[in-house]
Amino acid sequence: MKLPIILYHDVRDDNYELAFVEPELVPYILKKSDFEAQVKWLAESGYKVSAKRSGASPEGTRSQCHNVTSKSVKIVFDDGWKSNYEIAYPILKKYGLYATFFVTIENIERPEMMTWDELKEMADNGMAIGSHNMTHRTPVELSDEEIEHEMKESKKVLEEKLGKKVDAFSSPTGFYDKRIIGIARKAGYAEVYFSKVALSEIDGSNNPIVFNKIGIKRNCDLETFKGIVRGDKRILASLRSKQVARDVAKSILGPRKYSQLKSFMLRKHI
Repeated sequence: MKLPIILYHDVRDDNYELAFVEPELVPYILKKSDFEAQVKWLAESGYKVSAKRSGASPEGTRSQCHNVTSKSVKIVFDDGWKSNYEIAYPILKKYGLYATFFVTIENIERPEMMTWDELKEMADNGMAIGSHNMTHRTPVELSDEEIEHEMKESKKVLEEKLGKKVDAFSSPTGFYDKRIIGIARKAGYAEVYFSKVALSEIDGSNNPIVFNKIGIKRNCDLETFKGIVRGDKRILASLRSKQVARDVAKSILGPRKYSQLKSFMLRKHI
């Protein structure tokens, strides 16, 4: 069964002033009205949106699994922006939908980021909280030992602070590193999320289950969003071609030079 995983980052009021926002962050700031329109469409179209696990647990049980159907979709958020709690969370509750919020430990309690109390409230009300590492460093630049520490320690801190089991991990920065899968298994994660324009294959046979999270950016209109959720091959192919171009640039330039080039190009278009 194929499952669309929809990835968000930041959601702001429509009139939010972008002039002082870092150019590389602007594409990831969704308008509140656009986010609500997308959530409303999911709810009214009968999609089942759950924060429960979408495959077998590490012990192989399925008692807590989310039964995936052709009308299933998962919503995830990366980074832990304050707007996730102030704007996205109320909208999700309004339409009876759920999401998984992946947070970076070093960001919690910082200005414009969620607090422990806010995360605890969401976790106690049906939302899932997952790890986005201790820091937001690029995995491909870290040693195996550093990655393992980031993953294990972030899991431990979240579980101690929230009083909930944390078994989902979302890799930061968009740079794929397949070492993470094995290290995640060792750290006790059941789900690992990477940024990739593709629907996820769910059969419960893999541990950890590897998910593809498809980023919804500021320029994504409602029809494109619908196509992503429905698995429209034309729309996914178009988005994938752009991702392939970015991946080639990343492999050639490396994380630092790619980020510098991306920032420069975005600044030119302000």
